[in-house]
Amino acid sequence: MDRNKILSCFISTMFSLLFSIHTGSCVEVITPTITITHNLTIEEYRIAKNVDELLKKAECFDLRCVPEGILTKREKWRSRSCGDLLDEINKQLKALGYRFAKKDQLNSDFYKGTKLLFSNLQDIRGFSFNVSKTRFIFIANHNKPERTEVGILFLDGKITDIPLYHGHGPLFWGEKILKLSQVENSSRQKKFEYDSQDVDKETVNIYSGDKVIYKFEFVDYPFDYAIQRFYVQNGHWVLEFMKAETEGKKVRDYHGTVVVDGVNLNERYGEEEIFNYIYIKGKPFYFFKDKSGYTRIKNSNITLPLKYEEVKHYDCCSYSAFNPRWNDDMIWFYGIKDGYLHYVEAGVYE
Repeated sequence: MDRNKILSCFISTMFSLLFSIHTGSCVEVITPTITITHNLTIEEYRIAKNVDELLKKAECFDLRCVPEGILTKREKWRSRSCGDLLDEINKQLKALGYRFAKKDQLNSDFYKGTKLLFSNLQDIRGFSFNVSKTRFIFIANHNKPERTEVGILFLDGKITDIPLYHGHGPLFWGEKILKLSQVENSSRQKKFEYDSQDVDKETVNIYSGDKVIYKFEFVDYPFDYAIQRFYVQNGHWVLEFMKAETEGKKVRDYHGTVVVDGVNLNERYGEEEIFNYIYIKGKPFYFFKDKSGYTRIKNSNITLPLKYEEVKHYDCCSYSAFNPRWNDDMIWFYGIKDGYLHYVEAGVYE
């Protein structure tokens, strides 16, 4: 399970607590466009013209600049990114005698039988089982003062802490454990500069058990994890990272790069950028930048009839840190088209 699924829930819940009153004050014009293609229902709403001013408003972080009537339509599917995921995990943990108990909107406790193992866990993510469902791994934020983010591994009947690399822990791929590991000393003498800050270039191996199955390089991004996603789904392992475009020792820009089972999709399809590679109802869904600079979308490797001047993503500390958001049923995001901000929901609604 990709770390951002439950992270998406955590962010939504956090902002719902901070901004409890819904408002449509940002809205100027709404023109819904509905398209049904390849089993995916796409609903696109034109929201406002003053994009730059609008995106500075805090209420747009948690969708409060989208009229409530629009959000209500798909609320039951959109809300599945929260408690339903823990319920799903608990069903799989039951046979091993473990469970999560949700305390409130943000915190959960973790038990073995009636014994409390961890209290007040937040942002539970990266949950991964082996195929035989006898071992598991997950990551969570913990209230330990000396270590706020922990990786938990259940192996051979024991619970142990595990190290994380750029926010990512090991994963089960079949019966083997996949893990990211920096090549020793790979960042030495490789300093770059981005936005007046020094950043390192690192070389990383992906191990399956003791065997290196993939190697890649990236330059640190000073405002977020350069490795955005590392997960296993539908039997495939997926890596998404921010690849630096450099000129001398300066980083000019970062571009989303996706690798699936060791195949670099940017290189295979000749795309400068691919980002937000996820699965909706078991089908791959992702954004890419075409030759003319527009952001397009593919679902099941079929290009959808949507085109945007920009779909902001990755940047920390702005609304794009929460754009897009998704679960197994649907994705929702802001896109800029013809100078207008659009709100889009796309999903398989059963």
